[in-house]
Amino acid sequence: MQIFQAEYAKLNQQLEEPATLSIGYATGAVANEEELRKMIQLADNYLYQAKRQGKNQVVGAEKK
Repeated sequence: MQIFQAEYAKLNQQLEEPATLSIGYATGAVANEEELRKMIQLADNYLYQAKRQGKNQVVGAEKK
C-alpha cells in the first residue's frame, strides 16, 4: 500500500489543487459469496476508519 500511496503522491504534485488519498483494505482468500461480502464490508469499514484518522491514511488487515 505504501508504494501505491507514494506513486499517487507523485501524480498528485501535477494537480493545481492537490487531492488526498485514504485507503481501506482487507486481503485474504474467500470461499463463497457470503465471505466475499463480509470482506468488502470490512474493507469499507477500514476506509471510514482511515478517513476519521485524517488525510492520507491507509488502514486494513489481512484475513488469517
